[in-house]
Amino acid sequence: METDEALDTIVKHLEDNPVTSENVTSISKDVADATSTDTFGEDDLVQIATVLESIVGVNSSSPEVTRNVIHIVNNLLDSGIGGSDDASAELVQLLETQLTNLHSGEDDVDLTEVGQSMAVIAKSFNLTDFETPIVFGSFFSSDEKDMEESLTEETTLILEEGEEASKDVKAKITLPSTLLQNTKYIDNDTVPVTFIVYRTGELFHTTKSQEEEGPTVDSLVISAKVEGEVIRDLEEPVVTQFNLLSKGSQTKRATRCVFWDFSRLDGRGDWSTERCNLVSGSETGNNNGLVECHCNHLTNFAVLLDDQSSEEEITKFDVLDIVGCSLTITSLVATTIAYLLLSKLRVRRSTHVLVNLYIAILGLGLFFLFGIFRTDWPELCRYSGAFIHLFCLASATWITAGAVHLHFPDGKWFMTKAMIAAWGLPLVVVVPSLAVKPESYVGDYCFPEVGTAAFYTAVCALPAVLILCIYLLVLTLVAYQMPKGPHKNYDRRLQTTRFFTTALLLAVLMVLGWPLVVRETDTIFGILFFASNVLFAVSVVLFFCVDCYWNSGASKTERAGKATPPSRSVSMDGSESHEMAVVRS
Repeated sequence: METDEALDTIVKHLEDNPVTSENVTSISKDVADATSTDTFGEDDLVQIATVLESIVGVNSSSPEVTRNVIHIVNNLLDSGIGGSDDASAELVQLLETQLTNLHSGEDDVDLTEVGQSMAVIAKSFNLTDFETPIVFGSFFSSDEKDMEESLTEETTLILEEGEEASKDVKAKITLPSTLLQNTKYIDNDTVPVTFIVYRTGELFHTTKSQEEEGPTVDSLVISAKVEGEVIRDLEEPVVTQFNLLSKGSQTKRATRCVFWDFSRLDGRGDWSTERCNLVSGSETGNNNGLVECHCNHLTNFAVLLDDQSSEEEITKFDVLDIVGCSLTITSLVATTIAYLLLSKLRVRRSTHVLVNLYIAILGLGLFFLFGIFRTDWPELCRYSGAFIHLFCLASATWITAGAVHLHFPDGKWFMTKAMIAAWGLPLVVVVPSLAVKPESYVGDYCFPEVGTAAFYTAVCALPAVLILCIYLLVLTLVAYQMPKGPHKNYDRRLQTTRFFTTALLLAVLMVLGWPLVVRETDTIFGILFFASNVLFAVSVVLFFCVDCYWNSGASKTERAGKATPPSRSVSMDGSESHEMAVVRS
């Protein structure tokens, strides 16, 4: 009987006889037999997934039912059909759910099931087994190292201590000895662990991966799971090693260490690089084809290959984004140099604060433009992310320093204190973060990702928000105490307006820039980001021109007109000056 007919018969039978604990074994066996031929089409996959959902929904802990479910998934992989995105993701989840059901029984589990395209080892470990790392993998059966060869029980196994050195790796996962540090297990407990390896990535694809130039899985897919526990944020990484399917290819490529995130794309799932680092492999100078990844959690792991040229990998920004950032960077460079060259402006303390602020924003812009997407170079990505973090916080601290200076213009040793605080505080935050959790700066982009909620909130969002709140408070006090009238303390008004405008536009750029990074945006965000960059660049140049005009214009007026006796006042840099009252002739 062909598969279509067998499935139709099973489906019709289930309409009147739903799957129960009494018939789940026989029905799962029938489906496994029905999928053992090569004659079913892609449309059957959705139907198989529906039947499989009914089988798994019984929550049977039977090893026989579990073997049948494994056979069904293996048969689908043997046929080479990936099917629709929804059905593929659902098959993986159903398989993992059934393995959880297996471990929920009263007896200890020791199940090994190996097919041509996938293998499963489910085992109840003693807690003492985790005193040393546990290694599971698929290995070559001969020196020929054929990546296309079928999986076997002899080559897919959990390694004994000391056995690892003699094995040539296809795909391997090493669980650290500290894996269970923050779990519920105590002495004499058994720990239910499931390992799975897939020979292909047929079940792990999305619409994006099916595009002509989209990323593809370039390794076996390997996974580990401790049933009943969510393992993440590990102190010691989970180490995976892969031989690449495209070994020997000379095409330019970007290699990614990835894991399958079921929460992406509305539950269909997608590959993510979050909290996974490429430690060695083709992108780090290792030419033997073996790629090593370090991740701080457990799930399905693989290596993703992106066939793009190196020029395309430098940036993922659109042309409009690049032009906008370039305008801001150019205006900052030109204005900073001009301030340093003009002696009248250079000697003022307010200029010193402004130059440091511009340097911080300039550093943020440069590393944002050229470094935030360099995930193909993990070390470069890590330090780019750290510098983006540093300059982001430094921009906020120097804006705050400018506001404090407006409120206390004659403070002693102000610039010394400002340099220590405005550069020192960001360093105090970033350096320990980089030392303790360097992997947090490498993910889908080179910056702490939203997925690392505690790290992102504690290290980035909270300090920035607090600093900006302090700035707004001080700015309010300055505005309240400012003398009234159009000609009173013009320079102070100019500096206040400058710092407020800079802070506002910088906040807008950060808000608009974030959707461009995570690519959860459309054209309107790109246009707004470009417009904000233009406004920022224009404001920087405009305030500089007004500054120059006021200083030079005031001097000419004083020389040309009659002046009343000077009155002593304190300038913005704390030095004493004389104000001349000009009498019109």
